[in-house]
Amino acid sequence: QVRCPQVILLHGFPDTPHTWKEMAQALSAQGYRVVAPFLRGYEASSSMAGDLTIPSLADDVAAVLAQLVPVGDYPVHIVGHDWGAVIAAECAARFPQHLASISILSVPHTLMVWLFSRPYQLVRSWYFLFFQLPWLPEWWLARHGGVAFLFQSWSPGLSQKEDVLAAARVCFSNPSVLAAAVGFYRQNIFLNRYLVGRLLLVLLSPVLIAAVLLVCVVRGRRAAGWRLAPRLQVPVLGLAGTEDGCIGSEVFDAAMSANPELFPKGFQVHKLEGAGHWMHLEKPKEVLERLLPHLKLGSAAKRSEQALARASAGQRSRF
Repeated sequence: QVRCPQVILLHGFPDTPHTWKEMAQALSAQGYRVVAPFLRGYEASSSMAGDLTIPSLADDVAAVLAQLVPVGDYPVHIVGHDWGAVIAAECAARFPQHLASISILSVPHTLMVWLFSRPYQLVRSWYFLFFQLPWLPEWWLARHGGVAFLFQSWSPGLSQKEDVLAAARVCFSNPSVLAAAVGFYRQNIFLNRYLVGRLLLVLLSPVLIAAVLLVCVVRGRRAAGWRLAPRLQVPVLGLAGTEDGCIGSEVFDAAMSANPELFPKGFQVHKLEGAGHWMHLEKPKEVLERLLPHLKLGSAAKRSEQALARASAGQRSRF
């Protein structure tokens, strides 16, 4: 059995667990056991991945947790980037009893709501719709520099990380992996007809942009129809890069801060100056400076919670 706190690192798109190498080494040096699995469909031996919906992806993490949680007094944390952040939030909503904290990088918990309040973010999210097309996204990613384009446009400061880009190219040279990676968008974004229908309308007509914004003002972002995100029952850390070309740091900050009731165990948001989408590669020291205190506080809170539960169970057993 492992006698230390544990961290699950979840990667995003278009990358692999290779992007966590430096962060995993740093966390290990601080006394954490680190697990960095491939997301479903990203394995080199992958065939058709099947169900790629967020609940199913969270079930994969639950299977990893089942191997870690029996250790008992040694808390488990999840750190997720991009799609990994979305999956981490799903885990915190569904089985918080097994987690001490989550940290979400680059993608905020309530992004789907805030796409409508920032028209320029809709433009940044063009690929949401592009990836709904058949075969063309796979062709672009595999043969026409799509992966390199996304790395460069989402993280302009990442040019010196050639090993990361090389690992991504090798990963996406597998047609099954490529189909699964794009499938994340087809199965999760397209299922949300509320989002996709309005994205299409907004992008087709500038007049409708004003209409959507008017609806936002009239109904308010807190109206019941806009509540698309569940409560996260663990402490949450959010990190955003000011140079992120995928999701603006101001959108990240606003999305997290506008709904504090979604974070009953507390949350923090930090912007990292000069960092892009892959902040853990561009600014690893700055990420660790925010991440380590969060992990320690989460571990301490979880141990206190477990101690209280044991004490309560002991008192009941006496009666």
